[in-house]
Amino acid sequence: MHPLVQRYIPNTHQHPITAAAYDYYSQTKATGDAAGNVVVYRGHPPRAFHQFAMGTKISGSLVVSQGGERLAVGDDNGSIQVIQLNTTTSIFEEKREGARGTVRAFRALALSPTGNLLAALSQDNILRLWNLTTGERQNFRGFSGVSLQFDS
Repeated sequence: MHPLVQRYIPNTHQHPITAAAYDYYSQTKATGDAAGNVVVYRGHPPRAFHQFAMGTKISGSLVVSQGGERLAVGDDNGSIQVIQLNTTTSIFEEKREGARGTVRAFRALALSPTGNLLAALSQDNILRLWNLTTGERQNFRGFSGVSLQFDS
């Protein structure tokens, strides 16, 4: 393990880290691993303040909103969850399992600057956009890649 990783996240992950996210404004950091475990850190030096398990590998699909209020994570089973970090409660979740889920394994996520929109890019080349306030989802086909970002 890289010395910098050992310094900031000692003994929190038992499996290789496969996703990481950071918000400059709040100094909130999050890491996800090959077993689906997620750890969120705050403070200086960083200290783990919230941990949970998605259930399967997270392949880069982890994002912290600007200001550190929300965390979104998508896994290789096609499940997605948004956590309100101030209360550590789930505010949005869509679970998938089996073949139906692995087809939509998530590869990239982005939260809008307000934290009300979630964009997700999956292995099936569909860009999904959720309005987290209303729960409405739109699908756009024909997209591929491993990163997403909202502009201001």
